[in-house]
Amino acid sequence: MSDKTQNFLVSVLYLVVLPLVPFFVELISEEFIALSSYLLFSSVYIIVIGTASKNKALFALCLVVALILSMLNGVKDYQTTNIFPLYSSPVSYCLIIIATMHVIERWNRHIESGEPF
Repeated sequence: MSDKTQNFLVSVLYLVVLPLVPFFVELISEEFIALSSYLLFSSVYIIVIGTASKNKALFALCLVVALILSMLNGVKDYQTTNIFPLYSSPVSYCLIIIATMHVIERWNRHIESGEPF
């Protein structure tokens, strides 16, 4: 495996997959996860992706989305709302879209440009 590919895979592992581990552990171990917890996790995760990006547009998008999700976290109904099923939540789509954009950026940085991780 080439160094470029290794740099890409390690960056995706550390910056996209590894921060999701606590959420998946909670998802497996708990029967009920409040939407407020999911919003808080999502806003922090999106901020992490935004700060790891060198793309200013992606950083700005992540900042705006994270601020919106943080504001939604304070809604009282979300304290008792369950996040299941995940596919029905717009927050899940935000996470998928932003993570995909970051993976594409990482591909360009490590595979196309050869930047080390």
